[in-house]
Amino acid sequence: MFGSQDSKKEKYLKKYHLEDLDEDDLKVLDEISGEFLGLSKAAGMLTMNSTEQAKVQHLSVLVKQNWMIIKKLNEISNKLDK
Repeated sequence: MFGSQDSKKEKYLKKYHLEDLDEDDLKVLDEISGEFLGLSKAAGMLTMNSTEQAKVQHLSVLVKQNWMIIKKLNEISNKLDK
């Protein structure tokens, strides 16, 4: 998703408050977001009925919720490491 576009990556990390993730987690984030972007583009090319659109929107909400969970787990991990 990010590739060499560091400013887009930084905006994305700030949007979901993920700036404190370690390098390993950032690599996984790159992979996940790339796959999600590919799925989003594919879904955008399809003609979908309202039920399908609702499913895509629901999945988008779940992805955002997962970013929040990842951030909170990272915070817990950092506190336990101290």
